[in-house]
This record gives sequence, structure tokens and C-alpha cells, in this order.
Amino acid sequence: MPEHARKIGEIAAHWNIVETTSLATFMLLLAGQEDAAFILYYDVLKKGNRLQRNEAFNRIAKERGIPETILNGLALLNSEIEAARDDRNLIVHAMWASVADLPDALLAAQNPGQWIKDNHTILAWNLATKRGDASGPIMSDVLPQITKFWIVRLGDLQVIEDRIKALCDRITIYHKKIASLCFAKPALQPWTRIENIRHRLKMANPTGKSKKPAH
Repeated sequence: MPEHARKIGEIAAHWNIVETTSLATFMLLLAGQEDAAFILYYDVLKKGNRLQRNEAFNRIAKERGIPETILNGLALLNSEIEAARDDRNLIVHAMWASVADLPDALLAAQNPGQWIKDNHTILAWNLATKRGDASGPIMSDVLPQITKFWIVRLGDLQVIEDRIKALCDRITIYHKKIASLCFAKPALQPWTRIENIRHRLKMANPTGKSKKPAH
């Protein structure tokens, strides 16, 4: 199912942009303390609930003078990101299967944890039996069956991808707004900054001496 696989990969990639930009926005507020911001975001804030994350973000943002209107809009956006997280997690972490009867769809196990648990039980039993710690038949042909699936068609994946891409665009806009306020000038995209650096390097004299105009 190559088209389905491609969509699953795109959903994962776009979500990574949402997460990274959210972190980058937080790091802007703690400019000069980026390492602390990274640890706080991933090790503390992401383990808390949404209200805790918003409270920490708002406290720091208010200290930096970010207007209430921007904070309110960003809080609303963050709630939408949290709502989309469940869809993303289902897609990215799903245990997938395909069947001939549904050539246009993939099946996502509703309880993959039980399948993994059952398999581990069988493996442990067989290992114990081979070691002589347990007596009984080797369960080589007794495999747990997954009977409950979600049916996910290509159109379903496209809806989720479009939703996450829209979140990417919106969180990027807020990142630029906050960057402009934090640094009192528009934020350049990373590739623009790289081009500026390359341009300066080309113009620089390798000897460190100023160039004399040609006669």
C-alpha cells in the first residue's frame, strides 16, 4: 500500500514541524537560555497537562511583553494542536494490516498492546519450556488474533494530513510574530540566514585586509 505508507510518513513529518516550531517559540521567549528551554519543554512541560504548559508559557511571555491578543490566539491554537495529537498518535503508532477484501484501506488495530502482550506471553512460555522451567507444548502455531480494527482509507489520512499542515502554517505565523516582538525585527527563515552568511563570506577578504578599489 505505497500511497498509504507515503501519507503516514507525511503526517509524521508535518507533525514534527508542529512540535519543533512550538519548542522554537518557547525558546524565543527564553533567549539566551535555550538549553534550559529545551529541557523545560521536553522533560517538564510535555509531561504535564495542557493547562500547566500554557501557564508556564504565558508567565514567561508576559515577562517578555507579548500582547494578550497573541497569547490568547496561541492558547487556542495549542488546544487545537492537542486535539490533533490523538489522530497523529493513532496514525504514527498504529499496528497496520491490509486485507484483500479492502484494497483501498488499511486496518489499524484498536488494541495493539494486547497483541504485543499476548505475543510476549507466548515467547516467555516457549523459552521457559525449552529451559525445562515449565512443562507443556511449544506454542508455535498458536498466535494471538487481533479482531478489532479501525478501517483507514487514503481519504482519511489526507484529512488528517491537511489538518496538521494547517497547524504547521499557523504555528509558524505565531513563531514569527513572537520573534518580531522579542527581537524587534522580522525573523528570517533559516535558509535566508544561511544565504546571508554565505553572501558575507564571499565578500570577505580571506587575508582580513580591506580590499582596495581596482584602477
